Amino acid sequence: MKRKAVFLLALTVLLALGGCSLRIVPAETPERETTEKTETPEAPENAPDQARGKEEISTTIVTIEYHTFEETVSQCTDILVGMYLGEEEAGGGRKCAFSLEERLKGGTEAETVCVYLQRAHVCATEHSGAYLSGELPFVPGTRYLLILERHRSVFYETDRYLLPGDVFLPLEGGDEARMYDEPMEKHWACPASGSEREIMDYIRKLIAEGETSSPEAYGAPFIEAQSFEEAEAAAELVLRVRAEALFLTGRTAPTETWACRILDSRKGDLDYLKGDMDVLVTLPAGAAEEGREYWICVNKPDETSRIFVPVSRENGIREAEDQTDRQNEGVD
Repeated sequence: MKRKAVFLLALTVLLALGGCSLRIVPAETPERETTEKTETPEAPENAPDQARGKEEISTTIVTIEYHTFEETVSQCTDILVGMYLGEEEAGGGRKCAFSLEERLKGGTEAETVCVYLQRAHVCATEHSGAYLSGELPFVPGTRYLLILERHRSVFYETDRYLLPGDVFLPLEGGDEARMYDEPMEKHWACPASGSEREIMDYIRKLIAEGETSSPEAYGAPFIEAQSFEEAEAAAELVLRVRAEALFLTGRTAPTETWACRILDSRKGDLDYLKGDMDVLVTLPAGAAEEGREYWICVNKPDETSRIFVPVSRENGIREAEDQTDRQNEGVD
């Protein structure tokens, strides 16, 4: 199944659920959507009982594109065997560390990787299940097969790894394997016994037969620009935008995603927007104000994205010098 955006999403919330295409159901205000917690969240009717009112959880509801296990293996960036070391709290989520024993797919060379889990109510398209993501019961000292998506972002110091479909695959207890918080047999065609040997043989077979070439990592390219001119030279798009409204506040990085109107462009092809100049732009927190106009140096995560991210964390945004005159003249 081909990856596609189900709805406009902000890159600042990619960690809400790793892997599949997703959409966030916005709350009444961006601040509420990203920060409010409640003891009685409005969980989907078919969500697990433990997801309703038993403890404090985020009210965020995420819809993802459903993938089978085999499709997930084809589209993931890395498949690794790792031993679980432990976790720590990170941006309201969990950062789970694994020491690596074997690399089956991908370009990861690190000896230890950290997998990020973010709590959210999840619904999968083309699938009736709904579940609470981010609650996988990793046990220290246990070996796991990790089906991962590696993400790079201008806002993070290191690459981050996510679990598409919340695949949970302990090698020393195949009967505990789960995906979308359901028994794995609902989502894969691996031999029913699921021994470590059978699982590993099946994974190697899927990798060898894989038809989709996945990238080394997902995310838009970026640099550390020392000046606006350096950012402009490296950017795919240089746009003049007006910040219309704050859409989302980042929960895992100090960012803000703004609903913007493109007013002008001096670099890059915008024909694919088909004249609709309303887009989302993720910026460092505090970099923009509602109603102000800016020149921004940005890249796209993919060829048809309507969400843009800075080519550099610093020096990639400059306030438009003549906006006062434009506003006085009533220019849109």
